[in-house]
Amino acid sequence: MVVPDERGAIGGSLKIEWPANMQPLLTTQNPLITACQGSVESGSSFDLAECQYSPFWAFRITLVITDPSTGFIYLRECPGVGLTVMSCEPGYPAYPASGAGVWFGLNGTWATEETSWGAIKSLYRE
Repeated sequence: MVVPDERGAIGGSLKIEWPANMQPLLTTQNPLITACQGSVESGSSFDLAECQYSPFWAFRITLVITDPSTGFIYLRECPGVGLTVMSCEPGYPAYPASGAGVWFGLNGTWATEETSWGAIKSLYRE
């Protein structure tokens, strides 16, 4: 989630890294993005159709976790450009983006077996 300040946002650049035990299944680009160079994995610069002054998402990535290892998802600088937000000021100058203005949302579903809860409860029955 990109949270623009009072200068607004008309574009930006970023890179997202995830560990080897997470594989991308689907990457969705916000329909407001009119031009995009690169990919979120290698570094992406994007332009929006109009200035945004409210929070917006740029990309949604569905990752499949292949094993239970601990891993982290990182927001990184786009090679050669940096981690930036292009403002809506005249000339659309780019400013460094702060981690406070970019958010990750995690939605997850986990497979479970109906019998597993009963098995756990049976461990604690007297």
